[in-house]
Amino acid sequence: MLEIAWAHHFARFWRFDQTGRRDREIEFRLLPDRRLSCLRSTAWHYADPDPAEFDDRHVHHSTSAFRPDGTVRTTTRIPGGSTSETIERKPADGLHMPAPPFGEWADFLGRPAGAREHHGPDEPADPPWRPAVPLRPRHADLLVRPGRWSLPDREVETEVRRAGAVRLTSGRVVAADPGWLDGRLAPCTATVAPGEYPVDLAVVRFADDAGRERVAAARPAVSAEPVVSCEPALEPGQDPLLLGDGRFYGFSVDAGLGCFVDADALGAMEGILRESAKDTFAGLSGGSAAQVADPASGATLVGFPSGWGDGSFPTWIGRTAGGAIACFAADFLVLRDAEPAPAAAVQ
Repeated sequence: MLEIAWAHHFARFWRFDQTGRRDREIEFRLLPDRRLSCLRSTAWHYADPDPAEFDDRHVHHSTSAFRPDGTVRTTTRIPGGSTSETIERKPADGLHMPAPPFGEWADFLGRPAGAREHHGPDEPADPPWRPAVPLRPRHADLLVRPGRWSLPDREVETEVRRAGAVRLTSGRVVAADPGWLDGRLAPCTATVAPGEYPVDLAVVRFADDAGRERVAAARPAVSAEPVVSCEPALEPGQDPLLLGDGRFYGFSVDAGLGCFVDADALGAMEGILRESAKDTFAGLSGGSAAQVADPASGATLVGFPSGWGDGSFPTWIGRTAGGAIACFAADFLVLRDAEPAPAAAVQ
């Protein structure tokens, strides 16, 4: 079976065994030059006809993830046993193939296309099919506005709170954990004019616990114009076409903190915080923030708590109707599953 959605640069091949279970999946992305790049391949090894499809308790399976440089990371899981991982390098060109014209799938399948009728029990249908797509920003234009939100298990309210101002001496923006700054951290490829930009926090308060706060997002505002579109903030060499379903490029947090800083100030800020990080960020929680200045360059860093704590988080770029950058937004995914509360609920 083939699942094709060229509008999303997506193709996936499924193979079935004699009992109608899927036993092989290969996922591709359509590149701008009309080649297909292999993104991921999974094989399930059913020892006998009894185990259900994808039954992790009884089915041995392995998944290979392919990187553009030819690196292949394969994870193998044995039921009731261990998990192993191997990494190898293959010629990068071997991971690509021409995209076949519509209906000409024989080469794509690796064997003549055929059909087999399978009779199985009637089962409820899944929701309408959709292609695998990377994580997309939700409510990015609303994250840093006051409002009420409905989460699956509770109601929350966001408050906008000024955290300080980040002074960018080069206009090259870095979102990072301030406890792990390194001059080798890559900035976003999208740049802004050097200058000082106010940083706002979307601070979430919980209806059932008014004293509890979390930072849902942090945003350096570049323009006062409304945000009409959003896109991921990318570092050099990153291509969102090569991301799996719901995946994203982001920055890692290991100290429960995030920050915005100019790329040219990374070395200086690393030295300053090596001696003062504990004092600077001591007691930082909820919707509080801290600002650090480099006296030599005039650059500033603004640090803040990162949502629920450690993890990896995306940064989005908000653009105006004219396509200019309106803001950057570090999204801590606190409101990922939220929906704006009904208007009647807003006080």
